[in-house]
Amino acid sequence: DSFATSSTWDVSAIAEKLSGARAHHHAPAARQVARATPFLRIDGLRDRLGNVAPIEMQTGEIIGLYGVVGCGAERVARALAGVTPAAELHMSLDGRREPITTPVRAHQLGISYLPTGRAANGILPTRSIRENLNLSLLGRYSRAGFIFRQREAAGSRAQLAANAVKYADLDAEIVELSGGNQQKVLAARALSAARRLLILEDPTAGIDVHAKEEIHEAIRARAAEGVAVILVSSDLLETIELVDSLVTLYAGRVVRHYDNPSPQHKAAIVADVIGHQTAAARPATVENQS
Repeated sequence: DSFATSSTWDVSAIAEKLSGARAHHHAPAARQVARATPFLRIDGLRDRLGNVAPIEMQTGEIIGLYGVVGCGAERVARALAGVTPAAELHMSLDGRREPITTPVRAHQLGISYLPTGRAANGILPTRSIRENLNLSLLGRYSRAGFIFRQREAAGSRAQLAANAVKYADLDAEIVELSGGNQQKVLAARALSAARRLLILEDPTAGIDVHAKEEIHEAIRARAAEGVAVILVSSDLLETIELVDSLVTLYAGRVVRHYDNPSPQHKAAIVADVIGHQTAAARPATVENQS
């Protein structure tokens, strides 16, 4: 979004414009994530002083990468998904370096990816709900190259019910669904395919509040099962609501880590991502003391 500014505006005012105002916001209780050998470590990132700034996360942890367009968050997500490999980034899973050069390799490693842009990067508009749902899941329903259609249909109905998708006919074209239900189908596909790591870019863009909360609950459920989740969202409040920790980025550099972020951190987060963090300040971990 764009908006006019004035010389009297401060960071808090900009934060409200960028993140939006929601009445009666309640952040969920902070979830403690055990600190041990990290499940995932991303090397190759640096802070604003040029120091190494790896990102680490545990199984079952939800971490947000937040910044403005071009901050580097999308680059990290797409490198992990094998969509756009980045030579300077190195990923280690369970302590083992894993080059991820293709989406096929990412899938083999148990990594699932939901890209931003439903129409351009998500749905196959001329194909059915069932086909769109199962693009990444056909291995569950096939053997020796043959798909067991009854098993696929039963599994599809279970997945759609679990993700509260409203539909009439499994074999209807996906474009017959509302935008919110199309997004829930794509989210269901990504969540089902994730065995170890789930990467989400704007998973609830363009849908209503109720559908958004249903997707949030599905994401939390997968995290509770031990799947690690990386969220790249342009919605700051959504990020704060969902994540256990948040990493701010600016111009490809890591600015700061926030453990258990809350709405009280909005102004500081926005200052980070619009470059107001002073050059002399070192990245720090900010914990929610409330």
